[in-house]
Amino acid sequence: MNLKEFLTSYAAGQRNFADQVNFSGASLICINLRGLNLSRANLKDAQCYSANMSQINLSNANLSGTLLSQVNFSQANLSGANLSRTNLSGTWYRGHYDCQGANLILANLSGANLSEANLTQANFTLANLKGANLSQAILTYTNLAGADLTDAILSEAEVSSANLRGAKLDQAAPEKWRLVWQVVNNRVIGQDLSDVDLSGTDLSGANLSNANLSRANLSNANLNRANFHRANLAHANLSDTKLYDTNFTDTNLEGVNFTNAQPLLRIVAR
Repeated sequence: MNLKEFLTSYAAGQRNFADQVNFSGASLICINLRGLNLSRANLKDAQCYSANMSQINLSNANLSGTLLSQVNFSQANLSGANLSRTNLSGTWYRGHYDCQGANLILANLSGANLSEANLTQANFTLANLKGANLSQAILTYTNLAGADLTDAILSEAEVSSANLRGAKLDQAAPEKWRLVWQVVNNRVIGQDLSDVDLSGTDLSGANLSNANLSRANLSNANLNRANFHRANLAHANLSDTKLYDTNFTDTNLEGVNFTNAQPLLRIVAR
């Protein structure tokens, strides 16, 4: 269904356009698509500047290369959508925005309002999130590798298991965000991290050799392939952690809590 056919059907009262719409390259500037079902729609390279897409269903839609600046996505569902190379600068998402599993590689989200958004497993690799509002956003298993988070608002954002490798952060970022960034970007080798809280974080492949992590809280963290060579983990909490191929060579494991860690049988100092 092209734009002309869509407008005719819309005027006749149709609101469910799942699997029907092809707006590739179309001009949709300032259009009102509030509350429509456009799941699996093709909006590749469309011009949607300042459109109203609040409460819209764009799950699994193709929005690659689309201009979405100043669009209202309040309470929208973009789970599984492809937003790679998309320009979303200044976009408004506040209020139960669902972007689970969305592809936002290289997307421009500078100044976008993503507060309270569900961004679980979304891919923001190399995305521009400069000055974006991510307060109270859910970033569980979100890929932020290489993303620019300079001046981003991250207060109360859930960083659990997010990938921050190569991401750009500034000193205004919350302490836990900065600490995770330092760990995954190999800035803490040999450092004193005693009593720190790294619970629920993705530290897979991190180099923590010679670090002092005594009494640290690493519960529920992903420590697969992490290197703790000669680190001090005395009395640290590693309950419910993932420890596949983790290096504990010459590590001080005195009093460590390994409750429900996986794989339990391989937790040995090598």
